[in-house]
Amino acid sequence: MNADKQRKEIETSKREMERIIGLPIQHFRPPFGQYNVDTLNIAAAMQLDVVLWDVPSYDWELKKDPDKIVSNVVENVENGSIILLHELEQTLYVLPQLIKELKRDGFSFRTL
Repeated sequence: MNADKQRKEIETSKREMERIIGLPIQHFRPPFGQYNVDTLNIAAAMQLDVVLWDVPSYDWELKKDPDKIVSNVVENVENGSIILLHELEQTLYVLPQLIKELKRDGFSFRTL
């Protein structure tokens, strides 16, 4: 996308999310993790921190074997990791187990 289209989409999304949650948006995750210098400049101008992940759960690919979502995350997570999860049925199903296993391994959770 060119810079103008990116700006319009980011502005529209930010405004709609702020309307829904009633709080200012501070972070931006580029869709699919794809971005370019225009994206970074637009985010900076809008005072948005670009946040990416370092552990993809592959929850979108593992719907037939959701236990692999848990093992994939647990095997790859490190201190400070950001885990990519989506609002999918299989993710919701494994989330309690994932949280339990990560806590058992000494990890804790915090918001950005």
